[in-house]
Amino acid sequence: MTKMDRLGKLAASDTDISKTAEEKEAERMYGDIIFNNRPELVNHPPLPRESRAAQFSPFSVLEGYEDIIKEAAWQPEMKTPIDEDQKQKINRTLQQLCSGPSGIKIRVDYFQKSLSGKDGTRTSFNGIFLKWDEASNTLILKKGIEINAEDLYDISILDDAYRK
Repeated sequence: MTKMDRLGKLAASDTDISKTAEEKEAERMYGDIIFNNRPELVNHPPLPRESRAAQFSPFSVLEGYEDIIKEAAWQPEMKTPIDEDQKQKINRTLQQLCSGPSGIKIRVDYFQKSLSGKDGTRTSFNGIFLKWDEASNTLILKKGIEINAEDLYDISILDDAYRK
C-alpha cells in the first residue's frame, strides 16, 4: 500500500460520520502508520499462540497447579510385571552402563507412578545416564530424574559407541 493509498483511506475515514471524535483524532495523529502491516522480525520468529496465552494464565503462579492438571488428564493403569528374560536384559544393560562412563544417552521404558502412588502409566523417556545407586536400587539420569529398578520395563543404549 503506497502512502497515497493510505492518505486516501485516511481522507475517506474523516468523512465517515459513524466515527467518534476520538477515532478521528487517532487517525489524524497516527494516519501515517495506522494502515501499515505488522513488521516481520527475521531473527525472532513470532511466539506460538499457546505460549502467548500461557504467560497470562492466572493460575500459573500456583505451586503444584500444573501437576494437578496433568494428574486430572492422567489415564491411570495398573503396573504389569515383566518376565525373567526382560529382567535379565535390563540387568545386562545396567551392568554395561555401570562399566562405562557416565553421560551415555539411553532410552528408558518405565512405570511412572501417579501423585497418589496407587496407579500410574507406562512412559518412555530419552535421557543421559549418570549412575546406578545400588543402595536405593535407583537409576539416576541427568536433570535429577530417578527411576526405581522395580518400575523399569526396558533400557536401551542409544549411543552407538556403547551399544553391544
